[in-house]
Amino acid sequence: MYKLLASGNPYAEITEEELAFELITIEHTLDRVDPDEGFERLKLLDLSKGHPLMSNVLYLKGKYHSKNKNWEQALICFNKAIEIEKSYSAPRSNNISSICYQELGRIAMYENDLRTALQYTQKGLNSFVEGGERKYCLYFLLVSKVIYLRNLNRVEEALVTLNELNSQRENIESTSVLLNMADMQADLLNRTERYEEATHFALKGIELARIESNFERLFDLWTVLGASYMSLKKWTQAERCFLEALKLKDNIKREYLAVTTYKQIGELYTILDKKDEALDNLKKAVKLGKETNDALRTCEALISLGDFHAKYEDFKKAKTKYNQALLLAEKHAFSSQEDVLVIKMVACSTTLGSDIAMFSDRLISIVQRLTGRSDSDMFALSSQIMSTKGYVADPPET
Repeated sequence: MYKLLASGNPYAEITEEELAFELITIEHTLDRVDPDEGFERLKLLDLSKGHPLMSNVLYLKGKYHSKNKNWEQALICFNKAIEIEKSYSAPRSNNISSICYQELGRIAMYENDLRTALQYTQKGLNSFVEGGERKYCLYFLLVSKVIYLRNLNRVEEALVTLNELNSQRENIESTSVLLNMADMQADLLNRTERYEEATHFALKGIELARIESNFERLFDLWTVLGASYMSLKKWTQAERCFLEALKLKDNIKREYLAVTTYKQIGELYTILDKKDEALDNLKKAVKLGKETNDALRTCEALISLGDFHAKYEDFKKAKTKYNQALLLAEKHAFSSQEDVLVIKMVACSTTLGSDIAMFSDRLISIVQRLTGRSDSDMFALSSQIMSTKGYVADPPET
């Protein structure tokens, strides 16, 4: 029998079976009813560190703090849960370690540290117990790995992992994972210039997201479909896709998703010489990126804004925007964006008659990486050097 704290508690003791069921109901409350109520119920539990369900409690507390963007407390809870699981002589089948690593990866991503996010995700995959509980966690981890690799512009590795996911498609029950897969498949096909195929996957994803009323995936999928049509030079369809996405803006919780859509439609209007509309949307993208502290999306929006000014031969403004983007890229180790920005800064500086000596070593390094490569290596690197053809994605919540 295990005690519950707090005066006025309707029951003082419950069995382990009842406690396990209580945790199931608390997780439901946290996710779908009222997070604060769920957390208050968690605080009633008086369990020792050695209790077999203590790591579950810590995981749920971490989820609560994560939902409230209290990253520090969330990190403490998830790491404590992992520490408890590691204290057992053999891996347990509850997969708490794996699900905590998934959450740690999401926190790292929100803190603009994609490499750490990827490392946590790999640790989650390494600690996953086949045939254990929370089977969905494996697919959450794999799709998150695809997303982090994609956001790091490691396109070929992302495709390999996505193919692994597709091989297990019949075992995937989570529509959230399936929608992320459709999203990533379409985007990676765009990145590899297979635009017609990309539209097929995006449209299938849009249908599923519409049926499931998943507004955030609808938002993403309309955006990636618009990017496909842009590459196919189907301007009217592209604009319609971006506008359809933006109609959903008030229905999404993750406001930063709109940064990419504003950026993409701004790029479209730049191509179409709709100067005022282009500038307005690109400025919205940069502003929202900064407000939501999304460094990668902000960096890419600044690149697009710089490209806009460069097109209209305002190279001074273009250089300013590229420099702002470069500072972000350097701070967060966005290496592909750094390469692009060094080249763009050199081009602007040359046009303006400015000294490019400060970029000479970095430019030589880029050229060295581009020379002496096989065709496949060159394709991989050129895919990385493309600045804004893709878009930024984020992993599913557990």
